[in-house]
Amino acid sequence: MDYPFLRCTHAERMQRELFLHKLLPLAKRIDANYIVLPFVDISRIQTETDKDIVVDILTTAAPIAERFGVELHLETDLGPQDFAELLARIPHPFIKANYDSGNSSGLGYIATEEFTAYGSRIGSIHIKDRRSKFAGGIATMPLGQGSADLPSVFACMKQINYTRPITLQVARGVDGDEVNWIREQLAFIKQYWQ
Repeated sequence: MDYPFLRCTHAERMQRELFLHKLLPLAKRIDANYIVLPFVDISRIQTETDKDIVVDILTTAAPIAERFGVELHLETDLGPQDFAELLARIPHPFIKANYDSGNSSGLGYIATEEFTAYGSRIGSIHIKDRRSKFAGGIATMPLGQGSADLPSVFACMKQINYTRPITLQVARGVDGDEVNWIREQLAFIKQYWQ
């Protein structure tokens, strides 16, 4: 995120694209199946020109990704329809969406609307909980204590037959008690996902 493809010089963008192209064979060598490209925070997609740049970058990178068998997953803060429309402009099977339950709920998005709009393109999922920006901030919270409708998220995952791994991006617990903390967070998840 600190070296965005957007709002940088042309030379910086070319250098960053080349780095991505070189990263794909390295990802393959360590058996990584995908790379998540964060288009959030300072890297967020803000304008139609930004969308055009993202389409151009990924249209160029997609055949390289396919050659090495490493998917590229876009993490964005676009609304459901905007994200679906962006993905439709890059129909390559190695370009997928990353769904983040905390980011989405923090922005006030509804999981069922997001999964309806682009669920068939979801390649990876981050599970976290956040307080909505409408409820005083977007701080990451322990699972079940923020605005994420996790029962709905997991129901949507089942509906699209999502069988890939999920990544827990949960709030940090007490230093030194990480093992117990992650056990608690996993127990919370297991009530929805086996």
